[in-house]
Formats: sequence, C-alpha cells, structure tokens
Amino acid sequence: MKITKTQLDSIFGYRSVYYVLWIVSILAIVLAVLPGSLAKQVVWPVLVLIVLLTAYCGLAFLLLGNSIQEPARTPYLFLGAIFIFGGAGFDMYATYLHSPSLEREANPVARLLIATKLSIPQILVIGVFAQALFCTTVVLFWRLFLKSYPEIVAQLSSANLTRVVVEIFAGPNRTVAALFVGKVDPKFAVLSIAPILTASFLYRWYLGLEWFQFTSLRREVVLLLIVVFAVALYAAVAKHSKEKLQR
Repeated sequence: MKITKTQLDSIFGYRSVYYVLWIVSILAIVLAVLPGSLAKQVVWPVLVLIVLLTAYCGLAFLLLGNSIQEPARTPYLFLGAIFIFGGAGFDMYATYLHSPSLEREANPVARLLIATKLSIPQILVIGVFAQALFCTTVVLFWRLFLKSYPEIVAQLSSANLTRVVVEIFAGPNRTVAALFVGKVDPKFAVLSIAPILTASFLYRWYLGLEWFQFTSLRREVVLLLIVVFAVALYAAVAKHSKEKLQR
C-alpha cells in the first residue's frame, strides 16, 4: 500500500520527532546511570535503538527541511557543518592521539564497549560510524532550523525578551507554566533545540583542547555556560528579528 503525503507528514512530523527526542534522551540517561554490570547487559540493545531513532530523526529533518521553500542561508549552514563535524573530529583525534588504547577515555559508552571485550579497532569503527550519523543528523537539524527561522520569528506574539524566551521553546502565546508542564507546541519545542544542540559542539572542541591541557574550567561548568550562552544568544537574536519585522 502506497503511503500518502498526509501519512508521511504524520510519521515524520514535529509531534512524532518531539516524542522520539524524549525517548532518545531517556535511553541515553538510563545507559549513563545504570550500574556497570547491568549496563553491560543492555548496552547493545539500547545503542542499536538509539542509532535507529537517530537515523529516523535525520530522515525527518531532511524531509521537513525539503518541504520548506525558504532558503537555508548557506553561509550559516556551511559554518554550522564545519563547527559540528570539526568539533567531533577534533575531540576524537585528540582522544586517539593521547590514548590510542582508549584506557583514558571517559565517555561512558566507550567504557561500556571496552567492557564488552571488543577490540580497539572495532570500537573505533563503531565510534566513527556513530559520530558520523549523529553529526549528519545535527547538520540536517540545523538546516531545518535555518529554513524555519523566519516563520518562528513571524509567529512570536511579542518582541518582549521574556515572552520571546518562553515562546521560542513553548510556542506562540504559551506561558512559562506551559513550558514546565510540557504543554508546548511540538514544532517550536523541536526547532529550538537545534541551535542549542549545534552550540553544544563547542563542548567537543573544549574536550579536545582538554587533552592538550589548554583548559582550566570543570567540564560541567563549561557545558552549563555553553547552554546558557546559546539560549541567551538565540533569544536575543530572535528578539532583534521580531523588532525588525514589526517596524
């Protein structure tokens, strides 16, 4: 039976992606906090499921992006792709350069794979494949955001900074309460993750520099600062764009 465009839009729509992103986040957290012996037993099923869901998201971002006529602002798309792949590549290169046996690798997934007695070449191949899939998905996500940005700004109810911060994540005319209880517009909630996720690759650049001992701050502090900065910058740019639109 042929799938209609309406069915395709439903399967790969923002609401479906919204729930899938929650599932991926929960799976990643479960894998990170499970005790070692139990985590080793579920690592493969969980990783396979995460890979499949990530591939689904990549396809959804591609199809959703292709359905938008608005251009993707090529310079920003190109810079984002370089930043994303560059950060992941630099982190992986620095890790392998300083710890070819991966004995100093702190990544919990890598540690679990090592515990399953896989050889280092096998783990490296898995790592490169997983990173390539993840980075490609994030680039497609970034492209979708760039193409959607004019519509996001146009639908904001106000240029007031407080309203903008809430609405870019919760949707037009939503309140702070709606944001915290999950009563959000899936489209806005999904799209506004993209700039934060893209900015988070600065953390990968930081991890790479950490291997060369060019850093001094704690990782947790750096990651928190990156997220806060990304949200603040995104909100400020959206506010400015809304003000220009209202003139």
